[in-house]
Amino acid sequence: MNSIACAFYCLANSNFGKAFFVFSVGVAVATLGYLLSRDSILKVRFYIFANAFVAVNLPVIYFSMSCDMFWFMKYYALYALTFGILLLSFPKVYKLYLGKRYGFRIDDELAKKHGLKRVYVLNTLLPKAFTIGRDVFVSEGLLELLEEDELSAVIYHEKFHAMQNKLFSLKAVKFLTFLHIPENEIEKAADEYAERLVGKDALRRARRKLENFYS
Repeated sequence: MNSIACAFYCLANSNFGKAFFVFSVGVAVATLGYLLSRDSILKVRFYIFANAFVAVNLPVIYFSMSCDMFWFMKYYALYALTFGILLLSFPKVYKLYLGKRYGFRIDDELAKKHGLKRVYVLNTLLPKAFTIGRDVFVSEGLLELLEEDELSAVIYHEKFHAMQNKLFSLKAVKFLTFLHIPENEIEKAADEYAERLVGKDALRRARRKLENFYS
């Protein structure tokens, strides 16, 4: 019996066979939704669902394997555990780095206005905006450069990223499940989310100002 046949035999005869079937159907449906969806936001959500089903199915497969020849699952489990710990610790480590490099303050007013738990404002005049985990960072320079609606457009763009980073960064989770999504798809969905809340013009003006600043 080759390794593939052995794997399916183990799954079919394990106590987790039904769970494997259910989660596999979930992966298939979510992947199909991702491929067929024309709405960027929905496309990203289908991608998240597919990753979630794969992530849950991996331990099911692992505990179903009684075949010694299915050794690579053990190595993957070690890889996933190590990489998962790194992903969970990275936001805290990077936030410490930002605190020492720039210093920052928490702006409760910006957070409340945009429905975020926290918005950090970096002490730098360079206009910056990014997300680490579920935290949104903007800079003093960005606050000075943009008008109120333009700033909201940028923050809502980052809020979309924060909303998707439930446990791990959406851009990094592909290294756990090996399901790929082009980064421009994620950025497009974040743009559409911001545009629905403040309009296309505000986001376009904000982007133009940032491009002019750095050009």
